[in-house]
Amino acid sequence: MGKNNKKIAWFVCYVICCSLISFSFTNPGYEEPVPYPEGYRGWTHIKTAVVEPGNPAFDHFGGFHHIYANKQAMEGYKTGYFAAGSIIVFDVLEAIDTNKLLLEGKRRQIDVMVKDSIRYASTGGWGFEEFHGDSKTERTVTTTSVTACYSCHSNKKTLVFSQWRP
Repeated sequence: MGKNNKKIAWFVCYVICCSLISFSFTNPGYEEPVPYPEGYRGWTHIKTAVVEPGNPAFDHFGGFHHIYANKQAMEGYKTGYFAAGSIIVFDVLEAIDTNKLLLEGKRRQIDVMVKDSIRYASTGGWGFEEFHGDSKTERTVTTTSVTACYSCHSNKKTLVFSQWRP
């Protein structure tokens, strides 16, 4: 291979690699994993609910639901517009009935929503994740479940179900 052919081959490889890297960051299907929301229990508490036996969502979401929002998400709750960087955490804990007193049991999972219109373009600008139990690394969300999360949340204008009550 001549000197000019080698230069052309290297140039073509360079262009292809740059194109692939650029495509991966601009392709709407490119989705980065949602990070674990360190310190979320220090954020604003939005509300708490209890899903009891008999509710259709009990098998997966049964128990206490504590919802937390970071500062950006709080602005979204107040204005109806969730800006990039908004994070909402849905903390699900077992509900233990002890003589008609409901107490929190072990954590079942935390569900996380992160607003980033570029990274999560294919799911309405929100990334979805679920961390199992107390783990900060064991994720239970798959491509199929992200699609299910988005499908259900897309019924809401902002994709957020909860409402903040001042």
